[in-house]
Amino acid sequence: LCWRRDHQISRLCEAVEPGKAQLLRSGTSIQDMETARRRATALLCKLDPVLLDEFIRMDVGLTKLLPSIDSGWIGVVESEGRIVERKVSLGEARPSDAVLRTGAQLVSKSAVLRSAADAAGRGSYLTDLGSMEDMPLALRWKSDTGSGSWMDRPHAYFSEDFFVELSRAKACRTTIADAPAVTVQTPQRQFVFLMRSAEEANRWASMLKVQTPSPATAMPTPWKDRLRRWPINRLVCNDFELFLDNEDQDPLALSAKLLRLAVSLQGCSPNEVEPLISLSCKLKCVDLTPLEPQDLWCFWVNVYHSLLVQSLIVCGRPRNVRHLISFYNNCSYLVGGHIFSLAELEHLVLRSQMAKASARLMNLLVQVWRRDDKEFEERPALRAPYNPSSNFRCRPDWRLNLVLCAGNLASSSRLPVFDKMSAAAFDAMMSKTMEHFLGAAGRLEKKPMQLPYVLYRFRQDAPGPPTEGHERRWATALAPILGDVDRIAYRNSYNWTMRERLDLM
Repeated sequence: LCWRRDHQISRLCEAVEPGKAQLLRSGTSIQDMETARRRATALLCKLDPVLLDEFIRMDVGLTKLLPSIDSGWIGVVESEGRIVERKVSLGEARPSDAVLRTGAQLVSKSAVLRSAADAAGRGSYLTDLGSMEDMPLALRWKSDTGSGSWMDRPHAYFSEDFFVELSRAKACRTTIADAPAVTVQTPQRQFVFLMRSAEEANRWASMLKVQTPSPATAMPTPWKDRLRRWPINRLVCNDFELFLDNEDQDPLALSAKLLRLAVSLQGCSPNEVEPLISLSCKLKCVDLTPLEPQDLWCFWVNVYHSLLVQSLIVCGRPRNVRHLISFYNNCSYLVGGHIFSLAELEHLVLRSQMAKASARLMNLLVQVWRRDDKEFEERPALRAPYNPSSNFRCRPDWRLNLVLCAGNLASSSRLPVFDKMSAAAFDAMMSKTMEHFLGAAGRLEKKPMQLPYVLYRFRQDAPGPPTEGHERRWATALAPILGDVDRIAYRNSYNWTMRERLDLM
């Protein structure tokens, strides 16, 4: 890699197209940085190769841009594609920080105040850290983000303190972009710190005095993003680790492997969920461009079901209506640089070109973050391969209504896994999945036969001439599975009770 400072890139882009360089310095959020990076790439592709070779002739490594740790400033990898100099201090956790001894809680001052208020309301108190000798070590630094994050606040600027307790963290030496680095892995989040030399990295790692962490007794809580890249209530299940590898990966094979692993780990202990978390983090930087329309559809269905199962493992089964609404609206994955909740995967990706639900109440309860094509193509939440907006829109297929499982009693109890397959094998898998869905969520033995309620909610998806009623159109479309049916009906309610377990087809 040949590194250059942003002002040097701006001057070079100005030489290519005068007046365009100002588009590269629009803000300090990660979305702004990615927009500038992609615009600069497009401009530099127009540059005369001879001039470009002259510009990059001097090899500048990342280590030459980093300060010495003696000054207290360290390169912090805040997200994929964002390395920022921060003044990081190492010291004992103070009681005023409310950094809990029970392990690697990542908190801010505002979160401390909220936790203290909640504890006081319950008549309980934060854990007493005891004497200074018993204090765990903690890392501290201040992070900031400016305009252009997920919120439309053109002049907003945010700054927040980070506290990372080290009592249950794991630290190790590594190399990132040919620069010596130290990774600190907590149950909630992985942090990467870059130094100028291996000696500085070894010295800084020895200062951490990280003890061997005890086995986890509870599932890790998803990290709340401090960089305001998405709505604050999101629980991102695949942002525990940074994905800094450049390996090429098959998106469809990755999604199929992830789904199989997630289903196999249901009911596992907290220590056994780490492979699932590590594998799901690879979704953050997938390149979906090589996928054909069928494979792209299969990928997103696998991703939806993987997120569903992993959210049930990490966050637990929702027990009431309020928890259900929060579960589908907030449990999220980062895929191809963009965040998607369960609701967004269903309604903005899989059903993007299909009919909307007929239930008005559900339309009010489902909260989605709508983004246009320009946002998908220019403003990812981290550095990821370029994906055209069409990669986030699936082809319409009415059979989705009997394939997509919401994890409740109104859906199937088994999940299909889609690998690379022929069109005939794909149709066979779809028929098998639909047959099981109809038997699990419908009442086929009744007279008249009762179809799952989801087919009533999305009755406009029924294929056939619009002059016919939706019941007749569903009966015709499902005739290869149900046979000739004179009259059909729908189940009169949607059962939101979550299933205890989901299995594979």
